[in-house]
Amino acid sequence: MSEEKISVKRIISIILLVTVGFGLFGADRFIVGTVSSEVLSWIAMGPWFYTVPYLAALCISLFAGPWCDYLGLRRVLLWGMILTSIGTGLSGLSRTVLDACVYRALTGIGDGLYYIGSAAYLGAILPRWRGFAVNMDNVTFIAVGPVCGMAAGYLLARGFGWSPMFWIVGVVGIPLAFLIYKYSMEIVVEKVRFREIAYYKAWSSVLKYRGAVLSGFAYFFYMLGGHIAIAWMVTYLLSRGFDIAMASILFLIPCIIGTLLSIPICIASDIVGRRPVLATLALLVIITAPFYLTMSPEMGIIELMVRTYAFNIPFWSIWALPVVVSQESAPPDLRGTATGLTVFLGFLAIDIFVPLTYYLTNVAAIPFLNVMLMMFMICGIGMLITTLLCKETCPRVLERKGLKPVYERA
Repeated sequence: MSEEKISVKRIISIILLVTVGFGLFGADRFIVGTVSSEVLSWIAMGPWFYTVPYLAALCISLFAGPWCDYLGLRRVLLWGMILTSIGTGLSGLSRTVLDACVYRALTGIGDGLYYIGSAAYLGAILPRWRGFAVNMDNVTFIAVGPVCGMAAGYLLARGFGWSPMFWIVGVVGIPLAFLIYKYSMEIVVEKVRFREIAYYKAWSSVLKYRGAVLSGFAYFFYMLGGHIAIAWMVTYLLSRGFDIAMASILFLIPCIIGTLLSIPICIASDIVGRRPVLATLALLVIITAPFYLTMSPEMGIIELMVRTYAFNIPFWSIWALPVVVSQESAPPDLRGTATGLTVFLGFLAIDIFVPLTYYLTNVAAIPFLNVMLMMFMICGIGMLITTLLCKETCPRVLERKGLKPVYERA
């Protein structure tokens, strides 16, 4: 089925099912945060549970975008859901570092496929409210999913061990994939048999559209800045004597508030346009960055959360918008590839953040708060420049001005 009008009832069902699936990924990530270091230390697997999925997702994101365009969006996101469910379930069986790497890599491959497939799919079924639809992935991934993962950690880990937490996520994912298959429909703009995929043609074609490339770099800066904020708050809480479980919960509170705020922000972008919203949020990053130097280890927990929340509203509020701009900057038959390019740059930011921060704070011996100020300024300026260089892509704004879509003017 090509892009066409779908009943409101079916759209709501699809959005709920697809975003619940993304919430499972959030639960998977934060389950590990509730497991105390003593539980995992005997097999030294803790770091691998975090790192390997992102590396695997980074690699698969190079392929997932073109697959979406040539094989169909629903097919890619369904395979992502199935692989993630299997990988997460097997993660509960890990007993060695090698086990953890293999199973978490499988989870990461599924995450990358579902991440890109679901974002492109939600944008395709609700094009006039694309900002809202794609952002619902963000809401379940950062807010709903982690809360469920935290609850699972406290209720199960201390009574039954850490393995059942992963089994539950894995078991839930399979029937959810079946429900998505049953109630959704395939969206394919250009159907090509698997053996005939012109992979390099897809990438070379999408790189011709400036908005798709620039929004990808905006997403890179956003993800880099967001994870710097995460590192500061979690590191601070651990230094104050909280275990990893309590630190994760305290960190989630401002995350959830900021994520809920993203709903009206993304709806506003569907009405007034992408550029003014993104530019305003980028300016907020630049303006608030220097205030990080006023934070100190002696600060109280409440004050810390309030300041962190106030400083990081932009990062927790605009997850969807660079992805939306990339989709709207490319023609329909390349929107999967455009989404894949943006997500790839986002995963790249996550994967380089840890070694970069370690080098600056340990090798270069730069105080951590100074590193945060420098990186936030770079992220804010980078986001602002890439936003200003992009053309407006919001369908409503273009209709009001009588303009054609950006990709038809490229």
